[in-house]
Amino acid sequence: MKNIAIIGAGELGSRHLQSFATFREPLRIQVVDPNAGALVKARERFDDVQNGTSTHLSATFLEELDDLEREIDLAIIATTANVRLTVLQKLVALKQVRFLILEKVAFQSQAECESALNLIKGAGIEAWVNCPRRLYPVYNELKKRFENEKISSIKVTGINWGMACNSVHFLDLFAYLSSSTDYKIDTGMLENRIKESKRSGFLEVLGCITGAFENGVEFELECIESDAPPRVQIHINSINFNITVNEALGELTITDLRNRETKTNKFSLPYQSSLSASVASDILSSGRCALPSIEDAVSIHIPYLNALQHHIGMVLGKDIKCCPIT
Repeated sequence: MKNIAIIGAGELGSRHLQSFATFREPLRIQVVDPNAGALVKARERFDDVQNGTSTHLSATFLEELDDLEREIDLAIIATTANVRLTVLQKLVALKQVRFLILEKVAFQSQAECESALNLIKGAGIEAWVNCPRRLYPVYNELKKRFENEKISSIKVTGINWGMACNSVHFLDLFAYLSSSTDYKIDTGMLENRIKESKRSGFLEVLGCITGAFENGVEFELECIESDAPPRVQIHINSINFNITVNEALGELTITDLRNRETKTNKFSLPYQSSLSASVASDILSSGRCALPSIEDAVSIHIPYLNALQHHIGMVLGKDIKCCPIT
């Protein structure tokens, strides 16, 4: 029986757990969180899906990392980013882990990214970061469309979409669609004010971030403040196509510039609770999955973290050692 450990039973951790309630193979799941209330909620979400019918699954809920099984086939660290490196260090020191998934933002500084990468490699662990848009069918289809046609630009526009915390998701999507992880980034058009995040203890920014990948694909991320609900659109342009992805409405609009024909198709986005079990199955059976590897994820994280750290420090008027985002 395979051993799965989920460390962090908050919103994302409990969604991972819900997904494992649908796992078809025998599985021992251990969930760790020092917050007893979070464990209760996670157990309820698991039971809602599993409903006592899956006798091949067992789930235990623990408050201490030390109480995990010694050998872990797959660990998912779904804590907030500010404690993730500490949790990783303790996990590697105490347990033998084969495979690892880290939630994003994976870490809060270049130094943390590099320390984590060295630790993971030194322990012989295969690791990925959970930037799941690479798994969405709508983006898989767009990836195929641009195999033989170069993207010229990609832009994200929207309101209240949590720019500081969520830009890594879109930078990873850009890297996936453009087949490149090396890029330059400019935060000069961000607003000179910092907001409190909806997550206590973390910060948010507004305005515009621009940049370009080494293969010439230009990108832009824009977020404005509004009283309206959060929304976001992704605009992808090439010589022959203008494409808009509206995730909230589930609409993909493609304009063929050669004949000016526009088509709009509907799509649905998978929930995290429907993805984790499939990703875990791929990892446990083949040692591979479609998420970005820790190496690629670190390459994408570092330029962004450095640029954002500089901007936040400049606005706050002090030197900061890490980006207070998660």
